[in-house]
Parts: sequence; C-alpha cells; structure tokens
Amino acid sequence: MITPFDYFEHRRACKQKQLERSYRIANLPPDYHTPISSEDRKILDKPIEQLVQNVHNDVVKPVDILRSYGKVAIKAHAKTNCLTEVMINPGAEKWIEHVNLKGPLAGIPVSLKDSIAVGGFDVSVGYSRNTGKPYPQDGAMELFPTSKPISPSPSSPSNPQTPSGAAPPTPITLPTPQAAPPAAKALS
Repeated sequence: MITPFDYFEHRRACKQKQLERSYRIANLPPDYHTPISSEDRKILDKPIEQLVQNVHNDVVKPVDILRSYGKVAIKAHAKTNCLTEVMINPGAEKWIEHVNLKGPLAGIPVSLKDSIAVGGFDVSVGYSRNTGKPYPQDGAMELFPTSKPISPSPSSPSNPQTPSGAAPPTPITLPTPQAAPPAAKALS
C-alpha cells in the first residue's frame, strides 16, 4: 500500500525531473528550436549506414546529424512527452569535434535505456525514488566503446513505459561487461 508520504514524495520527484528536463530543453542552443529544414530532412531520410559513411568521408559533420536528430526529438517530446532526460549540453557540440570519426557509429546520436549509468545523471530505472542521485562517473563502456565518444546522444533518451506525468531521467552509458549478452560479443 502506498502511504500518503510516499505518494507526495513521488510527485515531488516527478515534478523536479520535469522541471530539470524543461530547463535543459529551453537552454539548448538556438539551432535545436528552429523548424526542420530541407538539409535536416536530407539527413533524417538517409539510412544510418549511409550517414556513417558520409561522416567517414567528411560529407556530413556529426554536429549536423546531432542537431537534426535533436530537433526531431524535441518536437516529438512537445507532442508526446517522450523524453525522460535531455543530454545535449552546451559542451556537446564542442566535444563532438574531438571524437573518432572512423568508428562504426561515427556521428550517430544514440538513445540508451534508463538503467545505463552516465556521469552526472541519475540512473532511475523508471522509479522516482532513484532520482536526485546522479552517478559521479560513466558506467562501463565495454560493448560499444565508440558510443559515447562518437555522439553525445543524448538527443533522445526515452522511456515509453514511464507512467504519464512521471519523467525520471534516462542515463547514458553501456552495460557492465558481466551483463553483456552473448550475441554482443560477436560485435567486438
């Protein structure tokens, strides 16, 4: 049985995370708040494999991919409340200039489950009780060592199973090595 205190604590935690998310969205660089352009549409219409090849061949810049996918994520969130955490921070566009552009996910933003640890963000696993406790550093990156260095992703961590109104954060990082599924070993 949920006691009134637990209910009020839950609502407070949800409201706090919603305010954090709204603040992060409002403070994104202006490019993320502009309409989707024809250049964005060209990026969004291409298959991921072609985008990676375009990044490898310096045809498109990772920051343009991040901005295009970021715009879509922000617009989708405005209609559906689908984002649980926004991890595009002011330094992401500068940071993305210094990453490996020859990796298998070069320049591609990724979205990770909210059970993955990213330094500075909560690992809520969908529970409001787990919010307000950001991890001090990233979790293990064994499976996809290029995921975070290639893209700050953070365009759209989402959690479709989060109850309406509750918007706990969705951290980014990768599972610990001992949790690696057998099929994932074939990727390395």
